[in-house]
Amino acid sequence: MVKVVYVYGRHCGICEIVRSTYNKLKEEKPDWDITDLEAESNKATIDQYNVEATPTWLIYKENILTARDEYKGMIEGSRRLKDLISEIEEIAG
Repeated sequence: MVKVVYVYGRHCGICEIVRSTYNKLKEEKPDWDITDLEAESNKATIDQYNVEATPTWLIYKENILTARDEYKGMIEGSRRLKDLISEIEEIAG
């Protein structure tokens, strides 16, 4: 089972841009467990997974964190949805 967690910040402008990719990913892959997590309200969880920046994608395979993708200021718009899906499938297979 593939699980993807989208970590975002309430006051993060880039996170709002990435939100559209998150929504499209949920539509495209209904068989994946895809959820979002607001960073400021979930500080303990964020600290547990060492998330240092938002937006961040956490990718799990069989409930084990296998990859993280922190943007650290990069704009998501250049990344196509099919590329993101391919990357996640390669990681979590």
